[in-house]
Amino acid sequence: SPVLDEVPVQTVKFNETFGFPSVHPSKFQGPPSKEVDDTWARFSQHPMMDGRSGRMSVPFSAIAKMDKATNGDWAASAVKLGDDKYMANLDLFHNAHCLNMFRKMMYPEHYRPYGESERGHLEHCMETLRQAIFCNSGTGLVTFHWVEGIEEPYPDYNVAHQCRDPEAMLDWALR
Repeated sequence: SPVLDEVPVQTVKFNETFGFPSVHPSKFQGPPSKEVDDTWARFSQHPMMDGRSGRMSVPFSAIAKMDKATNGDWAASAVKLGDDKYMANLDLFHNAHCLNMFRKMMYPEHYRPYGESERGHLEHCMETLRQAIFCNSGTGLVTFHWVEGIEEPYPDYNVAHQCRDPEAMLDWALR
């Protein structure tokens, strides 16, 4: 992906406090609100998600670095957006869309309940996220600590990871 050359990796300590109030709550967490919905919408309702309203174009040279360009079926059906430009989207937006669907399922009274007709979409999203998680296979070590009032060792999920900045990826996609 051309993003690999342009969006650097940075060390990020995850904020995964569980069962205790976080001193740094995530803007993505919490009950339904305009603020939480707007935060999610920046990444999951991206105009390029559906391929209709917004378009990110990449040159063939970027596609040639991936295995798709050698597939004859790809070339026959690829959406061209001009000379040597093809329609594309960052996987980040699709993954965020899928995760946002599951978030909304936690609050059917606020959003809407998902019905049987959407099971295929949800199964697709579950498998998409499983593959992304397994591909990235977090290697950080979760240590355990004694916490007052808890009888069992308590996990410290606040682990450092090597990540690409999602804001920088969004900026890259929108330029």
